[in-house]
Formats: sequence, C-alpha cells, structure tokens
Amino acid sequence: MEKQGCVSIDLLNEICSNAEMGRYTLRALIGITKDSEFRKVLARQFAEYQLILDDSEEMLMRLGRVPKRLSGMVRGSVHASLKLNVTIDSTSSHMAEMVMQGSTIGIIDIIRALNEYNAAAEEVKELGKKLLKTEENNFEEMKAYL
Repeated sequence: MEKQGCVSIDLLNEICSNAEMGRYTLRALIGITKDSEFRKVLARQFAEYQLILDDSEEMLMRLGRVPKRLSGMVRGSVHASLKLNVTIDSTSSHMAEMVMQGSTIGIIDIIRALNEYNAAAEEVKELGKKLLKTEENNFEEMKAYL
C-alpha cells in the first residue's frame, strides 16, 4: 500500500478512537443525568460522534481495514472514572465539566493526529477537521451548564 494509504489508515484509526470515546462517554452520561434539557444536548452530541464514527469506519473498510474498537481495559477505566465522578457529584454542571475535559483531550489528540498524518488523503483530513470542529463546539456548548 502506498504511503498516503497507510497514513490515511493511521489518521482514520485516530478519528475512530476519538469519536468512539466521545460516544461511549456521552452514552453513559445520558443514562445518568436527570436534567432533560441537558440530556437532549448530550444526545445531539452523541449523534454527531456517531456520524463521524460511521464515516471513519466506512472509509477504513474501503481501504480494506477493520476499524479498531476501544479495548475492554479502556472501556473499564472510563466506566470506573465516570461512576466515581458522578457518585461524588451528579449535577449537570459537574457532568458538563467532565465533557469539557474529555473534549479538551479530544481536541489535543485530533490536532496532534492531523499534524502527524498530514500526508493523509484530503477526504480523511476533512473528516478529522470535522471531528475537531465537533469537539470545539461541544466544549463551547457545555459552558452554559457550568
């Protein structure tokens, strides 16, 4: 496989991981929050991650690759952290802060990946930029709940 294809696969795997982590976290918070308006915002953000995840998985399959999933260890660690955090404070404000922290990590990770895999196909880089914009918008949207 040519270099651009390999780099595109690497970037797509980063996009998949980032979007799946966002989706996994939001799904858990949607099930916990008692605030119906906050739940609607989380559900919309969840749907955005799902679309990006679907697109990245489709692109990977076109390149003959199977999308990597979050490992059981990562899922368990995230689940334990979420459980502990919401046990301490289950307010919308605290959950918004958690989403903002996750989005900050997502922003850093996708910027790093876009820079590292700059030789990827334009279509793949555009999806990465869409994910970056989604992370930034989600962060901004959570400010109203602090």
